[in-house]
Amino acid sequence: MSSEIYFEAKKETMAEVESEGGDTLTISQKENIKQKLEELKKIHEQTDYSGMADVEKYRLISKRYDKGFPCMDGKLKTNYDTYKPVAEQAIAEWEDAIPGYLTSRKYSGANYSEFLKKVRRYEGLSNTELIKKTEERYSKNGALTEKVQIMKELWGLGAIDGETYGIFTGSLGYLEAKEYRKAFNVFNIDTQSDNFKNWIKTGGMENLKVDWEELKNNLFQNIDVKIYGDKKQKN
Repeated sequence: MSSEIYFEAKKETMAEVESEGGDTLTISQKENIKQKLEELKKIHEQTDYSGMADVEKYRLISKRYDKGFPCMDGKLKTNYDTYKPVAEQAIAEWEDAIPGYLTSRKYSGANYSEFLKKVRRYEGLSNTELIKKTEERYSKNGALTEKVQIMKELWGLGAIDGETYGIFTGSLGYLEAKEYRKAFNVFNIDTQSDNFKNWIKTGGMENLKVDWEELKNNLFQNIDVKIYGDKKQKN
């Protein structure tokens, strides 16, 4: 991926927003989060969403944040305090562009799954196909954030159930403790200590690389749970 991300922000139609003829704003991957958010907000404010369907609005805003903050859900789960402002701004922009987004039943539960399939252009795909598409979309360098993002999206798409996703996210605490002990050669962990908070904030979990087999072996021992359709057997 280029070190520069270009977003078109012209107050016309969606096609013109993303066209080469629009006003170009550059968001550097080296800029801090505050700077990126300011520029994303400016893009949002300069975009005319009239005439767009809700799916198009959601897709456009998602695309901007995906480029500025790849695997955002994965980053949020592994470094919450750092990326909370990003999630809050993205949600605010969806709500601004799609009135009722946060409260309407059409964007919750099974309805959200169908909505997200339309956003991703995955209508009519089987769960196996959804898994393949999602892996292709997010698997880049083996980072934990990619795998968390994949699981969150598969849950959103309805390809895995809430119990599986809940066990997965809850079990990340086990991996977190394991990695912290390994990094500092300690056994007792104080998650409220400055040292622990700084480790999380500086990417202790966010920058971790781990494969699926290790996740299954470490996080799902003695738990019956389906991951990608495979059942992990109790020992």
